[in-house]
Amino acid sequence: PVGAVPACAEAGVASPLCGLVGAAMAGEAVRLLRDEPPRAASRLLRWNGLAGTVRESQVRRDPACPACAAPAARASSLFATQRSL
Repeated sequence: PVGAVPACAEAGVASPLCGLVGAAMAGEAVRLLRDEPPRAASRLLRWNGLAGTVRESQVRRDPACPACAAPAARASSLFATQRSL
């Protein structure tokens, strides 16, 4: 019936935006699996679905951070382990 489902203007349209972000993340994962350099390394992408814009900021690695100090070396060793299984 009419009015049973909220209109996009009322409920928002998050699903397509989630799909875009997921596709970008999947592309980066495929690049890592193929031993290609990642395109989004050291960048923060902010997607504005309402305006249809993307803003990019450079992000520096913190040498004291165990999560981001040497991600390339960590990823290579992880994939080497998985390939040998």
